[in-house]
Amino acid sequence: MTDTGSKKQTGGKTMEPVETLVNSRVRRLAEYLKIDPEIAQELYYQSELWNSIDGLEHKARKEELEHLRSLRKALAKHSTKFEHQDVIQTTFRIDGFNLKKTLAHLEEQLDLMVGFGEAKMREQP
Repeated sequence: MTDTGSKKQTGGKTMEPVETLVNSRVRRLAEYLKIDPEIAQELYYQSELWNSIDGLEHKARKEELEHLRSLRKALAKHSTKFEHQDVIQTTFRIDGFNLKKTLAHLEEQLDLMVGFGEAKMREQP
């Protein structure tokens, strides 16, 4: 996001527009610390704070992970029902689709996604 703010010149009498690329959180921090926003931005990237998540993001990730777990559980529960019901699967096979393999692949992918999500959640403070 481009910020067209104002930068005080020597003596604080003249104001000149400055175009910078500064994160809004970093801008607020810079104002609080009374330092140049560009310096704050540089420190922000050097400290890798940009790679951490805040409380709202953490909550959203947790909810998404729970939805993935729920989907994985529902798929495991319902995919077994297709082992005995073969009418629609025959139609799928005629058209070149294998429902059982597709469901197994989807289950495997969900396991990987949940595992990855859980590992990422453990990395965060």
